[in-house]
Amino acid sequence: KERDGLYLMERYQQTGRVAAHYTPLIGPYSSKDEDTIRLHLELLRQAGVKGVIIDWYGISNRYDYPVLKEAADTIIRLSNTAGMLWTLCYEDRTIDKDLSEEDQVAQLQADWEYIRDTYIEQFSGTMLRDAVTERPVFLQFGPETLSQPSTWANMLHTVFSDVSERPHLLGVDKVNPQSVLPDGGFNWPGWNLFENLSTDTIKTFHTSFYDRAQDVGWYPVVGSTFPRLRD
Repeated sequence: KERDGLYLMERYQQTGRVAAHYTPLIGPYSSKDEDTIRLHLELLRQAGVKGVIIDWYGISNRYDYPVLKEAADTIIRLSNTAGMLWTLCYEDRTIDKDLSEEDQVAQLQADWEYIRDTYIEQFSGTMLRDAVTERPVFLQFGPETLSQPSTWANMLHTVFSDVSERPHLLGVDKVNPQSVLPDGGFNWPGWNLFENLSTDTIKTFHTSFYDRAQDVGWYPVVGSTFPRLRD
């Protein structure tokens, strides 16, 4: 229940709204529902979008992570069927900070072994790859929990012994300023960008990202485009 004391369907039936800034035209839906996923993928295709990035919380049983993983499994499978490119934005912040460092590293490796075995090995044909190296490209929203470069390098070498299939792992700009991750970076339209939004601030946002990427030698890099961000 939210602050109005209503459950999701009760709120929608009584008010025609969900507890968000915007209410889906098709009404509330499950992110695991295959018909809904197919509809979304088709709408993306008609809009000229070639692929999807799925925010991925790992395989632990904390909170609602198992439900989110099930939805991700379904979205990737159906994206592959639809011929849409796919990749993941991994969230290491979902690793329990109360665990020992050894157990945190073990969880990181288990998450990426699942990515390798369940996604890459089954759906590599539609996976996002770098046009030059032809290696997979994945994003990491951080790092937040694991901040040692050796942790990430060791995990990638252990899980992906085949260098040609070892992913480029890109950290989010500003969170990864010292290049904790071994490859490039991506910019995310958050932080204080929208406090004083103008053409000049957007231009500065993009220019400063590419300047930083060039200064530290990131490769590859992923830019962003956005109509707005209302989180």
